[in-house]
Parts: sequence; structure tokens; C-alpha cells
Amino acid sequence: MKNIPRFAVFMVFLVLVALLASGCDVINPPPPTTPTEMPNILFTQAAETIMAQIAKGPTATITPTPGPATNTPLPTFTYTPTSTNTPTEVPLATATATLSPTVTPTVFGIEALKDDFTNTDTGWAVSEGANYKVGYNDFAYQIYVGTVTSPIYSVRSWYYDDVRLEVDAQRRIGPDDGYVGVICRFNRDETDEGTKITYYALVISPDGTYTIFKAKEGVLEVLLEDKASTGAINGADQFNRVRGECFGNTLRVYSNDRLLGEVIDSEFKAGGVGLMAGTRFVGELDARFDNFVLLKP
Repeated sequence: MKNIPRFAVFMVFLVLVALLASGCDVINPPPPTTPTEMPNILFTQAAETIMAQIAKGPTATITPTPGPATNTPLPTFTYTPTSTNTPTEVPLATATATLSPTVTPTVFGIEALKDDFTNTDTGWAVSEGANYKVGYNDFAYQIYVGTVTSPIYSVRSWYYDDVRLEVDAQRRIGPDDGYVGVICRFNRDETDEGTKITYYALVISPDGTYTIFKAKEGVLEVLLEDKASTGAINGADQFNRVRGECFGNTLRVYSNDRLLGEVIDSEFKAGGVGLMAGTRFVGELDARFDNFVLLKP
């Protein structure tokens, strides 16, 4: 073996001194970094479930778990009940809703979608938290509301302007004033001020009440609320065929093919569609939906 030059030995010594001075551990290198597991995402582009809260009095906090990380809390909706057909005036509303004096039939002849929920891969959201649950259940779609004064809704990303929505809806367990129905013209916008959610909801209750809601900037405004004639809405735990029509500026709610009421509001033009169940001042509520149909004019 040839002798190693003194110059080479000296250079190796200098390199070791430099590494030790820089704090490097040449004997025990740091362990490899473990990749961070990405959180599960509840909401997809095909379907999303939003839980909002309406309150009369102190506000209760409802936290869906698990969920995607966000710096923006979900909005709080204030429910404003009314016992007449006069629309509730809310300062946020830019247009005053008025009842239509006549009923003009609208023909919806194009069946865009049917779903009897026997196939669990049709794109509706499946999610569960401490106070809510949505998903396929026993060949139907379930929305469970576990607290008072709260709507839970499952909204699809389909985008429509004029639409007719029909579904068999059942209040399976819960108060008679709990409600079930459909949503049209749903939009969720992320702005510098936070998340803004807007939509119309057309719902009925086993106690015979029918309601058309308008959600805007944290306020769930009652555009129309009244009692249906006897026999128009099945009570107890029976199914009702709920129909909501959003055509131009006219919103109509039906039960079992009987028109219950209509109202005029021109603010929201188009958006997503979905299903809703909710409680007013008594909880909890378990609802089932079946035979959903979406039709276009």
C-alpha cells in the first residue's frame, strides 16, 4: 500500500473540523421526514352537505366532525317566523317579495334526473357529526338533525335556473313542526368577508305548515308561511310527495300534487339543488327521502 501524502491527511482533517463547527452530525444523520397524512375531505365537487344554524335566542354552536380545514366559520341563519302570508321584511333584502295574484301553470317536460337511492354511488354526500347525519340508508336518503332550530341540507353541484324538484319525504321521528323539502338556486361564494350562502327552500311540516325560505347573508327569511287545507299534507310519519318549482321569479310549493302557495322573488337566478330537513324550536328530527326527480321546462 502506498503512503498517503501528508497534504491529503491534512485536508481530511480540515473537512472534519469544518463539519463539526457547522453543527452537522456526521455519525448519526437525522431520520427521514415522515410524510404528513392529508385530512379526509367530506365535501366533493359532485355533492356537498352544508349545515347551517337558525336561532331564536342564544346561539348554540354546532360543529360537524370531521371536516375540511377552514378559516371561515359556517354562517348563522336567523329564523324569522310569520303566521300570515305577508312576506317578512328583512333589511338585507333588496327586493320585496309579494304573493302572485294568479297561478300560471308551468310545463316542466324534460326529466333531467331520477334517483331512488338504491344505488349508493350516485353522488349524494355521506357524512356524520355530533348533531347531524346525511347519507344513503335502507334504499332511501337520510337527513338526521340532532339539535333544535337547525336545518341540515345536502346540495348537489348541478346548476339550474328554472327547475322543478319532486321527492317523497317523510318525517320519520321528530316534532310535528319539523320540516322536509327541497332547495333550489343554491350558491356558496368565498369572498374577502367570508363564506356567503344563498338559496331558496320549499318545505312542508306534518302539522300542516308550508314554508318558503330565502337564505341570504346569515338570514333565513320567511317569504311565505301558512297552514295548508285539511288533507293536503299527510301527518305523523307518512310520506308526502313534496314538489318545489323555481321558475323565473315565481316560487311554488306543492304537497301530493296540490298547490299550497307561491311567492314572487327575483333575487336569485340560478344555482344548485338539493334536499333539506330541519327543526324549529323542538328537536330532534330524522327524515327519509325517496324517488327524487328533477325536471326542466
